[in-house]
Amino acid sequence: MNSTQLEKIILTSLLNDGDYSRVVMPHVKSDFFSTNEAATVTSIILEYTENYNSLPSQDSLEVELENRKGVSGEIFTNAKVLISSLFKQDIIDGIAKLDNDWLLDKTEAYFKQQSCYAAVLNSISILEGDNKTVSADAIPSILEEALNITFDNDIGHDYFEDSEERFEYYHRTDVRIPFLLQSMNNVTNGGAIKKSLVVPVAPTGVGKSLFMTAWSAFLLKLGYNVLYVTLEMAEEKIAERVDACLLDIAVNDLKTVPHDIFTNKINQLRGNYIGKLKIKEASSMSFTAITLK
Repeated sequence: MNSTQLEKIILTSLLNDGDYSRVVMPHVKSDFFSTNEAATVTSIILEYTENYNSLPSQDSLEVELENRKGVSGEIFTNAKVLISSLFKQDIIDGIAKLDNDWLLDKTEAYFKQQSCYAAVLNSISILEGDNKTVSADAIPSILEEALNITFDNDIGHDYFEDSEERFEYYHRTDVRIPFLLQSMNNVTNGGAIKKSLVVPVAPTGVGKSLFMTAWSAFLLKLGYNVLYVTLEMAEEKIAERVDACLLDIAVNDLKTVPHDIFTNKINQLRGNYIGKLKIKEASSMSFTAITLK
């Protein structure tokens, strides 16, 4: 099956199969389609559904095409032929016999392919300076977004149907990462759940950075690997606070501690079962989830 055939199947299903349309429509873009007439018809469909919250009929599409400005004679003729073919009953009946899951998988794969192709072209235009509105730093995000197309039709947790799953969740013993302060372990039933997001919140100067560096040092001693990304303080300043915790030396005394004592303490730590700590200083203006990944 070539791309033109698949695009015709996609558009026919979009206009004539409500279940398919509900899953696919949120992801449709006119530039996913390879021919000018298919892109034009898709653009009309998207505008119609946005304005009237329903799918257009053949007559509606033809009227909208007639009123559309800037369409060349050749594209107009081809688009009119395409619209007519999308509503032929024999084609609709043939598509109805296709396996729905297969068609959704094919559509999702094709949209990802076309989205990536458009993203690559956009990235090239940015690198060559043709697109001056976006910097090269945005290219990873553009490519990541292109790959994020997915037809997830799960509408969520069903209160009655999923009650057994909910019961298991209530009785599940999650692996937790302990806090340095026992009082925090008490209120969280043993610490932070793995893969959870913990956000220390406090006014300026109260000790959020102190909490994070002390917790990093504590986790390091327990054998955890820690990545500390700092968007404000220098890497050396963060390491200085970790040193104070792990080496039992006051921050102000680190500047005067003899080299041999410092080295010995570091080597003693290295000899124990201890995790790894990486401290990365980054700019808050350019650091994104993609950078972290």
